[in-house]
Amino acid sequence: SDLRPVLSLRARIACIRTLAPGERAGYGLDFQAVRETRLAVVTAGYGDGLPRALCQLGGRALVNGRSCPMAGRMCMDQLLLDVTDVPRALPGQAVTLIGQEAGQRIQVEEIAQACGTIPNEVLCQLGGRLGLVLRQ
Repeated sequence: SDLRPVLSLRARIACIRTLAPGERAGYGLDFQAVRETRLAVVTAGYGDGLPRALCQLGGRALVNGRSCPMAGRMCMDQLLLDVTDVPRALPGQAVTLIGQEAGQRIQVEEIAQACGTIPNEVLCQLGGRLGLVLRQ
C-alpha cells in the first residue's frame, strides 16, 4: 500500500539539568536519578493534548535520532526526557514526539497502545498550541 503516516509532532528543549545519583525531579519529585542523569525539559505537556499517563507508561521522544525515555510525571506545559545518552542534546533543539527522525519513528499507534486507547483518541486530543506539520 502507498499509505504512510503524515503527522509529525515536535517540541523544543527549554533547558537541560544534570542530576546526581539520588537526586529527584518533576511533580512530587517522582523521578529519582540512579546514575548521573541529564534531564531535558521539553515544552509540551498534557495541556497540549498528550496523554498525561504517557510518561509512566513508557513514553519516549527522539532526540538527534535517538530514543529517549520520558521521566517523572508529565506537567501541563512540559515533560522531562532523559537525554543522558545524547550528549549533543541542547536547549532550543526540537525533539520528535510523533513522527520520524534519522531513520527512527514514533507512531501514534505506539502511544495509543501504551495508554490503552486508540490512535484516533490520541490525535483528537492534540491541541492548537503544538507545531503540527503535515507532509505530502
